[in-house]
Amino acid sequence: MSSVPFSETPAKNSCTYCQDLITGLRIKCMECPNFDICLQCFAAGAEIGPHKNDHDYKFVDTVSVVFGSRGWRAQELIDLLNAVEYRGFGNWEDIAKEIKTRTADEAREEYISRFLEGTIGKVTWEDSLKSNQVKIIDMTDQLSEGPLATLPRGGGQIHIAQEKANQIGYMPLRDDFEWEYENNAESVVSGLIHLEDDTDVDTTLKLVHVDMYINKLRERARRKRVVKDFQLIPKFFNSQLNPAETKTVKRKLNKDDSPENYATSLEHQLRKFSQFHTALEHSQFLDNLVREHRLRRRLAELYRYRMNGIKTIQDCEVFDELSPDGAGSNSASGSSKTTQSLCSDQPHTVQRKKR
Repeated sequence: MSSVPFSETPAKNSCTYCQDLITGLRIKCMECPNFDICLQCFAAGAEIGPHKNDHDYKFVDTVSVVFGSRGWRAQELIDLLNAVEYRGFGNWEDIAKEIKTRTADEAREEYISRFLEGTIGKVTWEDSLKSNQVKIIDMTDQLSEGPLATLPRGGGQIHIAQEKANQIGYMPLRDDFEWEYENNAESVVSGLIHLEDDTDVDTTLKLVHVDMYINKLRERARRKRVVKDFQLIPKFFNSQLNPAETKTVKRKLNKDDSPENYATSLEHQLRKFSQFHTALEHSQFLDNLVREHRLRRRLAELYRYRMNGIKTIQDCEVFDELSPDGAGSNSASGSSKTTQSLCSDQPHTVQRKKR
């Protein structure tokens, strides 16, 4: 069953079913000749003779009923509703073509004022809009601190002087580089054209080229993330200003294996693994390894003290001073400092063994 907007000149028509005079809209059957029916009989599903209530029909406006101050007739409003349903809300140019008697601006103004902002719109949409409103709760403040807080990703922009930025082709306002890693990577796919007569081998070969290009883009993004997160460019310029300091550090790493330089040595040894961490994660990782190293060294010292019957911190200092193997000159100060740093925040409850 379809509804076809239609308009005719005013005429007196009677309902074929109830024989009453129709003074307003009437329904005209599209399959039965000269068959008109009133709205009441149509709503009741009346059938008579060959007419069935599932026949196609159309509305016929026999009088010019005007609604509102803008002079819209009943049939025009029906055409407007049908056009909005068929063409879609907002497509006012095509809606006006369906109505034929109104412009696009008139159709938009009438629909919004009557069916959205008017009484019909308020009654129809107000409850629906209230029930569909979703309350958004900000959960980010609850996780801004504490062990479950998300670690910040990325290091932001690279903070260097404009002169240095020009030397390396860095554009601060765009946060990008003039020359990227694999700068000609786009040439792999720039000449690819998909043709209808391509064979499976041709299609597979082109997909391989696309996959190669995607891998290059991923590697490019990874390198940019590492450079920004670890601020490698400022570190590079600092090393250029102080080359002697860099050489000294490398020379110490090769010769000195003291605990004081363990953190520096560890940083150089694990530098290649920093690409798998953020700057904060890598710093925390190194700090944890350094603390583990100190705890292991201190644990070995405590084992040595216990093997010699020492059970208090004070006796450890005396033992280091009186040790005949020279431990007092090498480890007395270091062990006492380590002991104070590890045990200063908790009381010593171990007492000297009674003799």
